[in-house]
Amino acid sequence: MENYVPMHECRVHKISIIVNRTHAILHSIAILFLIHYRLSFFFQHPPNITIPTLPWLLIFVSELLLCLAWLLTQFYRWRPVYRTVFPERLPADDKLPAIDVFICTADPNKEPSVEVMNTVISAMALDYPPEKLHVYVSDDAGSDATLRCTKEAWNFARYWVPFCRKYGLVTACPDVYFSSSEDSFKGSSEFKAERKKMEVINEYHKEKDEVKIPILVYVSREKRPSHHHNFKAGALNVLIQWHGFDGAGGPTISDLMALKRSFGPSNDFIKTLVEDYKPCFIKDGESSRMLLEHANVLASCSYEDQTTWGTKVGFLYFCVLEDYFTGFTLHRKEVACMPLLCCLSVWGFALIPQLCLFNGIPLYPKISDSNFNIFSIIFISAISKSLYDIVTTGDQFRVWKNEWRIWMVRSVTCYTYGSLDAILNKLGIKEASFLPTNKVTDDEQFKLYEMGIFDFRAATMFLAPLVVVILVNFAAFVGAVFKALVVDDNGDRDDYKERQG
Repeated sequence: MENYVPMHECRVHKISIIVNRTHAILHSIAILFLIHYRLSFFFQHPPNITIPTLPWLLIFVSELLLCLAWLLTQFYRWRPVYRTVFPERLPADDKLPAIDVFICTADPNKEPSVEVMNTVISAMALDYPPEKLHVYVSDDAGSDATLRCTKEAWNFARYWVPFCRKYGLVTACPDVYFSSSEDSFKGSSEFKAERKKMEVINEYHKEKDEVKIPILVYVSREKRPSHHHNFKAGALNVLIQWHGFDGAGGPTISDLMALKRSFGPSNDFIKTLVEDYKPCFIKDGESSRMLLEHANVLASCSYEDQTTWGTKVGFLYFCVLEDYFTGFTLHRKEVACMPLLCCLSVWGFALIPQLCLFNGIPLYPKISDSNFNIFSIIFISAISKSLYDIVTTGDQFRVWKNEWRIWMVRSVTCYTYGSLDAILNKLGIKEASFLPTNKVTDDEQFKLYEMGIFDFRAATMFLAPLVVVILVNFAAFVGAVFKALVVDDNGDRDDYKERQG
């Protein structure tokens, strides 16, 4: 411990502290004035009968929810820090700890095997000692195509990994590397890609048996209708069980009481928990068969019965978002998820003022009123602080504009549906479900993404709330303009005629 040198340093960002705390104090004062303005409506004598109480109360609740969401984000802004890393202080390769990379796939149609294998090969090509790097592929679909692709990926990695290490390639993904331009080659892009492929294979064809590469393990757990598979958390726990198995070369933990009750009935797996980390290499066929039998036990759907897997050990069950759920249980501090506050407040701001404007109900003070300055200050304070955060992180003005757009889109779509789904699950009306996102590359959508153009070709359930909000706002805007130009103008003329008469 005397010779210990930190790998990074944590420093306080003094300029950000001044800006954040000043903004928080001024913004809080403006919010207090806003609350006073809204509450004073309920204590007027005589009461204002021109404004109904219900819309005023709803918009007040929306403002309070949005203020609460803003307040919860001020805790990590109160003392912002930044870290300086020192890669040159890393220990020698023989002193680095062993690491495991878990790659999960569940549907070869939505998650193309070729793209998954690019991820696998990229992980194997990490700049890390190969004997201490282990890559595990979890195939929850049990696809024969994924298994075959994993074998081919391992064969290709025998050429690719040493090629990356020799030339120090920063781009370790084969797909990205082969699709990049190479000015030193002449001819078509197809010829350039083929030539680079041949260079990799020809250069290391003779050395493939001498080069060390990381261990690659393919795991497909057993599934039965009578046993709940526990979504991705179940697959990750199988990988944890597998990578700690003697012979797989995974890390170990300290001795615990009631190991079988906690970790399952496999004696070979429990034995690895109390031994020092010593990778075991299989030398004969009989040991290999025994290892495969024990591995099948660990990957069986009934292995976790009568154990604490999913409740106290490994990734926690009873939630489709195993990383968030497990992270919160481990007192994870850097995640702030407030979908219910955002969706309710944005729905209130998107509909209530517009409907009141359409019906001539004033929810906000006039420009000539001094209370109008409260809303102006809060609005300018919010957008200017978000613009400051975007600029200080090196992004452009377009990113700031898109952040606000995406926040509003999320609030009326995914935040709303996510909150409803969570409420229905808690009430027992709906069971939890998980659908993998479609990761098939769409060239047209990728071009639109590079151009910064939004593509709203989505499911109807996501487009419907957006269309409703847009139509209500557009109708309210047109109605307000029509009333200002036609109705009010006619009324002024009638009043003028009466005064002249």
